[in-house]
Amino acid sequence: MDSILGIEAAKFTDEEELPVEENTALDDQFQILSPRSSLRALQQQEDVCDDFAYFLEANIQCIKDLEEGNHSVPPILRSGSILRNLTDSFNNAESSGVDKRDNAEKGKVKITMDDKEEEIFFWNSSIVCYVLGANLPLSILEGFARQIWKDKVDKVGLLSFGIFIIRFTTIEDRDTILNGGYTFFNNRPVIMNSWDPDTNFKKEDIRAVPIWIQLENLDLKYLGQNTLFKIVGQLGNPIMVDDNTKMRYKLSYLRILIEVTLQQDQPGSICFEDEHGFNVTVGIKYEWKPLEKKHPTPTEATNTNKATEDFKLVTKGWKPKIKPPVAGAKTGNSFHVLDDQQGNNNNEAVIIPDEEQTNDGKKFFTTFVYGFNEVEGRKTLWKDLMDMAILDPWIVMGDFNDILAKDERVGSKVRHNLATDFPNCVAYCQLEDIKYTGNFFTWCNKQQDSSRIYSKIDRVLANGRWIDTFPGAETIFLNEGIFDHSPALLTFHQNVQTGKKPFRYFRMWSSHPSYAEQVKRVWQQNYEGTKMYEVVSKLKALKTIFKGINKQGFSDLHAAVIKAKEALDESKLTWLRDGDDNTSAFHLSIKARRNQNKILSIEDAQGVRVDDPSKIIDIFLSYYQSLLGTNKHNRTTVNGRVLKNGPTITRQQADGLVAAVTNEEIKKAIFAIPGSKAPGPDGYSRYFFQDNWDLIEGDICDAVRSFLHSGHILKETNCTTLTIIPKVKCPNSPSDFRPIACCNVIYKAATKILCSRLKHILPELIAQNQGGFVQGRFIGHNIMTCQDLVRHYGRKSKKANCMIKLDLQKAYDTIEWDFIEDVLKGFLFPDKFISLVMCVKTPKFSLFFNGTLHGFFESKRGLRQGDPLSPLLFVIGMEYLSRIMKEIGCKQDFSFHERCASLKLNHLSFANDVLLFYNGDYKSIILLLQGLQLFTNTSGLTPNKSKSAIYCSNMADIEVKRVIDASGSSQQNLPFKYLGMPICFKRISKQECSILAERMTTRIRTWSIRNLSFAVTVQKLATGAQLCSVPKAGLLPRVDDNGVIVPRLVPWSYYQNSVSSSCSFAWWDWERWEKEIDWMAL
Repeated sequence: MDSILGIEAAKFTDEEELPVEENTALDDQFQILSPRSSLRALQQQEDVCDDFAYFLEANIQCIKDLEEGNHSVPPILRSGSILRNLTDSFNNAESSGVDKRDNAEKGKVKITMDDKEEEIFFWNSSIVCYVLGANLPLSILEGFARQIWKDKVDKVGLLSFGIFIIRFTTIEDRDTILNGGYTFFNNRPVIMNSWDPDTNFKKEDIRAVPIWIQLENLDLKYLGQNTLFKIVGQLGNPIMVDDNTKMRYKLSYLRILIEVTLQQDQPGSICFEDEHGFNVTVGIKYEWKPLEKKHPTPTEATNTNKATEDFKLVTKGWKPKIKPPVAGAKTGNSFHVLDDQQGNNNNEAVIIPDEEQTNDGKKFFTTFVYGFNEVEGRKTLWKDLMDMAILDPWIVMGDFNDILAKDERVGSKVRHNLATDFPNCVAYCQLEDIKYTGNFFTWCNKQQDSSRIYSKIDRVLANGRWIDTFPGAETIFLNEGIFDHSPALLTFHQNVQTGKKPFRYFRMWSSHPSYAEQVKRVWQQNYEGTKMYEVVSKLKALKTIFKGINKQGFSDLHAAVIKAKEALDESKLTWLRDGDDNTSAFHLSIKARRNQNKILSIEDAQGVRVDDPSKIIDIFLSYYQSLLGTNKHNRTTVNGRVLKNGPTITRQQADGLVAAVTNEEIKKAIFAIPGSKAPGPDGYSRYFFQDNWDLIEGDICDAVRSFLHSGHILKETNCTTLTIIPKVKCPNSPSDFRPIACCNVIYKAATKILCSRLKHILPELIAQNQGGFVQGRFIGHNIMTCQDLVRHYGRKSKKANCMIKLDLQKAYDTIEWDFIEDVLKGFLFPDKFISLVMCVKTPKFSLFFNGTLHGFFESKRGLRQGDPLSPLLFVIGMEYLSRIMKEIGCKQDFSFHERCASLKLNHLSFANDVLLFYNGDYKSIILLLQGLQLFTNTSGLTPNKSKSAIYCSNMADIEVKRVIDASGSSQQNLPFKYLGMPICFKRISKQECSILAERMTTRIRTWSIRNLSFAVTVQKLATGAQLCSVPKAGLLPRVDDNGVIVPRLVPWSYYQNSVSSSCSFAWWDWERWEKEIDWMAL
């Protein structure tokens, strides 16, 4: 942390005086934050939702009024500062003497030069420009300008359709560019004029333009510049020759820039008389040339003044190359739709089908694809792919020039059709990505800084049959090097078993005739030792019995039938809950998940890719042993005075934590564990305990009670299996995976009881700054408070503000055990309860890798993700940060963020996401960072520099730089994502909420009609019809599992255009279902 912040930790001595305010008063200032009272006490969760719903309704009505041409004031806040009326917005106007009376009473308003002087001065260093023959998007033109003129460009704006204004840092820079010659964009001339406040720049004002021409078959003796200018002077005013012509490098490629008028003729050749009096004809090739003119009729005369329509791009035609057949390969009849294809043009995409056969006789179909840049051209590609969709093993690969999700492109906006056509085609064909790694983005435009665009447009897709045939297939996208595309390497890994599969209890065994008798016989045996040891020994002895039952009655066909029935029952329960009850769709999703979860290759610490299974396992084991098995040296102890500056545990609460445990509590805890949860190292899920509860109840309750009474737990019970799941779509190293701990059921039952008692205390103990894992807290509180703080960031004001967004690196894995214990003691938790929860210090881990267990190592720090205790203990640890920041807020040198001084509010936290905010003063940021440094030195939690960012408002550049240097984080611009939601200083746009809407559309697109039965399809169509008929209040179904009211933020118009259109693929088989569906019933 010292290397990141470079500052010393804050120091709080016992002699330092406490704040003047009483603790109770200070606690009142740290109440929950809501939209009704801005940064005051949040009330009930229902009030928050109602206020927010009102804001959204008013916002939607505002959009509707604007679309109808009516004047409307956007709803900023209704009450407080989140729904406030706009009365105070006009205070400055009153103080400056501006009369707000109706214009009808005063007459017309006169604008003087003094009124315009400031704005004219601002734009005085600007040019107005447009690209001849093209109407570029603002983002493209801005990227082009910043690429060629670098830091001379200050601002780029759009004046009208195709016409832009570019403001330069100085007038001298503007004049240098205007006098520096012609500028071309993709061979198109860029027409530029200096901005004049009294001139309305239009495209029609241009009468002459520069164009490049090429002279063909001209003798060497005429290549002098004077001779060339004399020859081309017949066409227009010669300006210059290119460098190759000037240096006489390319003698057959004579290129000259001339200025021509838009009305003159452009001949294909010109003649001149040589020194002997003979006529010489020279061919002319135009890179851009005016269209052939015709005399307009009277009705057409009004439309002949559009100069930009007089130019066209002259391109070369091309003929398709006929590839010779590949030896040993033949073309299958499944691709007969391509038999009439004669070649490729600009309106079609390239599709090369082939049928392949491997050495072991496996046959599959391959399709190579190239999609054109134009949207209309790709529509033919999607149609052809859907026409040739087959059930045989089929793989499709190539450059699709399109994306499947909006997060697969960064640096530019994603149009609506880019997010629907291609995904619908993939869903219809039942294709999915083959397991891939390497570069996630496969293409970039090779521009610099903000002009760079990344996209994932190259893919290797396959259907389920192909994936079943080649389960070890993996696509590695290599570095692009000097190219703009990343090469794709399709690799087939050997299916090598690197270990023994662990035992796992299957509920199907309970149907065996001798199941109950054998379980009872083993369970009634006597074992000497503690109650916990007896249970562990009996569970271990039962494994042999269950293996025998599996071999005797559940082998071969019989076992397959029972397992299939069990899978069917479980899939029905799961998919009825999630919205799908079709078994083929279930199995397809399972195949996709297994395919993506396999780890076939990984990069080691040196960046070298390894595909040997044994070496991959060693890399993961070494990584987690280093991550979990290393504690912090010279850790700073917890400051007791800081902890006592707030509520602590009362005697009554302490007694409730260590009260006696009943059998009913233990049963409730065990039965509350989902049966589908992955089992711990012993292999037993909740189903075993539920099926045999009458027999084992006494022993299980005694075992759990013995731990809660003595605090001692067997290492066999506290062992943990680490299951690693990817955190990103394209993981390449062990750090891209999240370790999830799978604990034994008995351990979970004990910790669930502790959690049930602890959760009732936390709301009184934890400050309202924390919004996560505390009963009664709502994630929306933090989101809306953050939104309220930044809503003025886009305005010009003398008030400077700054917000720092921090992400604690590997928070659960690196928090120190001694720190947790010190905080619990500081909050006056009873010693017995502390000894129980500190069982987190004795786990041992094994790695679950591709279906097998490996390694057995200890840890020295960290909380297990998957342990019921972990979230609550982490929240308690983060409370120390809140109390440090409370002390920082009482410092005389600290200045609060705007509208936060009365609340003494300087931070928010939700799990490992932390927000720090202040008024932009350098002393204040130093105090905050010192407090953060103290927390780091004590807890072991370190901010992740790459995921932290600074957001400033109305701060001088020199102050921003000082903040960046002090914090080590980078400055970024709004909007940004906080807890999964876009935070911006203006109304949420379609682009900002597109990711949220895509969560809905992604689920919808998985309903491939080839995997849904007729009944299920009708059910889903009915659901879609109900969604499309929801009132325009925007109250859509919830799509986030974290409790966020996400759909309330999605504009209704965007929902109609994006989400509802995603259901269109369900109607592709219209003729099949037209007469079978009772449409009135829907």
